[in-house]
Amino acid sequence: MKILIVGGSGFVGRNLLAYVAQEMPSSQIYATYCHEHTFPAIAAQYNATPIQIDLTKSTPAPSIPICDVCYMVAGSAYHGLSPEEAQSEVGAFLNFLRHYTGKVVLLSSGAVYFNQAGCMSEDMAIFPRFPYGTAKFTKEQYLQYFYDIGKIEQFAILRLFYGFGIEERKTRLCRRVIETLDAGRSSFTVSSQGNSFIDPLSITDVVRAVKDVGLSSSCHEQTINLCRGEPYRVHEFVSFIAQSLGKEITVNFDREPETYPVNFWGNASKLKALTDFKASPLSDDIRHYADWIQQYTKAS
Repeated sequence: MKILIVGGSGFVGRNLLAYVAQEMPSSQIYATYCHEHTFPAIAAQYNATPIQIDLTKSTPAPSIPICDVCYMVAGSAYHGLSPEEAQSEVGAFLNFLRHYTGKVVLLSSGAVYFNQAGCMSEDMAIFPRFPYGTAKFTKEQYLQYFYDIGKIEQFAILRLFYGFGIEERKTRLCRRVIETLDAGRSSFTVSSQGNSFIDPLSITDVVRAVKDVGLSSSCHEQTINLCRGEPYRVHEFVSFIAQSLGKEITVNFDREPETYPVNFWGNASKLKALTDFKASPLSDDIRHYADWIQQYTKAS
């Protein structure tokens, strides 16, 4: 089987590359990257073929292989995208779609549900009126359009709510809390009152679900929430991380108003029904991640 990972050098992409290589060792894997000079060596560890391309600035070479499945996991995870940056992300996606005709699994975001409240199912009407959410939703719409006109053979869309784990940025919440505790500090400050919802899912579960959706015929033409379906308030999740590591933490609040408060969470029923997905225990995931951070810190 031939597999293409667009955005292979990113947080999800690197973990997906490692997982696919482990679970499907006979596959021929291609992974795109932009400027990361170390990525070819990383790809070589998994017998993957690296393809360097900047989708925002250049037209993809026709030699990009058409594979059995393409995992489109490229894109920003920064909710504060400007309108210009959001437009650039959509343009990069269109630039790829104009040169690809196979099966595409698009990793989108739960941010498309902004301006809503409560438990979100995939069939709800949505109107994400801020650049980041609009960009993700627009990419979903264009993917379905390219399928409607016969340009794409098959597609599936996954809306990821919150993934954490190995290779994530140091600025992400879970990593910052763990490193705070590792440093011997016992307090942590969150935005506003910490009342936004968060639905944490380990990156191992994320890439397992992404891979399974790409290989499942039942997921064709489906839009699916990628989440645990067990929401926490941000301040509750910070406390849960500490408890999982056998530590105590005091949560402080900066009381600054949140720019994009999250008043919603995802319904995971469809994901579980279509793929038999079952998330691993959250406490185990946090402990595993904390072990990796300690090893990473020692190595560096």
